[in-house]
Amino acid sequence: MKRCAKYVLTLVCAVFLMFSMKTTAQAAEVAAPFTADFLIQVVNAQAANVSSVREVISEAVIMTESSTGITISANLAVDAQRNRTTSHTVTSMSMSAAGYTSAASQESYSVIANGIESTFTYNSGTGKWTPYYEALTAQELASAANPFALTGIAAAGVPVTTDGTVFKFTAALDAASMAVMAESLTSAGVDISNGSFPVEVVVDAATLLPKSMTIYMTGLTMPDMPGVTASAAAVVNFSEYNMYNNLTIPADVLAKVG
Repeated sequence: MKRCAKYVLTLVCAVFLMFSMKTTAQAAEVAAPFTADFLIQVVNAQAANVSSVREVISEAVIMTESSTGITISANLAVDAQRNRTTSHTVTSMSMSAAGYTSAASQESYSVIANGIESTFTYNSGTGKWTPYYEALTAQELASAANPFALTGIAAAGVPVTTDGTVFKFTAALDAASMAVMAESLTSAGVDISNGSFPVEVVVDAATLLPKSMTIYMTGLTMPDMPGVTASAAAVVNFSEYNMYNNLTIPADVLAKVG
């Protein structure tokens, strides 16, 4: 059955490619002849053949206090190079309020082996790489089998549009992903008024691999800060597929663990 499914998805990919070539000249977006849940199946079949990718994440958060009108903005940028076992991540964050701005950055490497994820974070004060070890759950290990797949999206029956170069759809986080998101936000003192967050996905029509994913988070409130509302948008851009297959943790990093 699995082999049959593989052949079917391979055929579907070929049909998609033919469709994209026929519509290349189109500038305006038109409806695609399939829905988002079907597109995700095809994308994930393609993603199963991906060995590495670069993910650049940009997140912007805006908080407003209703009585004073004071606005606080925060921006997070993550540049991650990943293969199936190893990742190198550089994170930077800035915050601005009332004319005051602060910024911070962090670099880390991580590797998965024998069910353990080992992360090494650079400490600029000591010049050492601080280690952190975490045993992965069965669910996390299962996810690692196809780490570049599109998951956590409720897309049944959602329409897809195309301009000949990309496929695009807007769905929402599924219940499980939303529960994880809600738990994380609640632990940070943030309440959610919306039942789910919209997710916009853009897929390259030629490769059938994701180009970008944007999560829109609105209706955020802080119970400990009455009158404060917040919204955020996180954009993930995917590029440079299969260019980091040989990524490993550098020897000089391992030599400076402490």
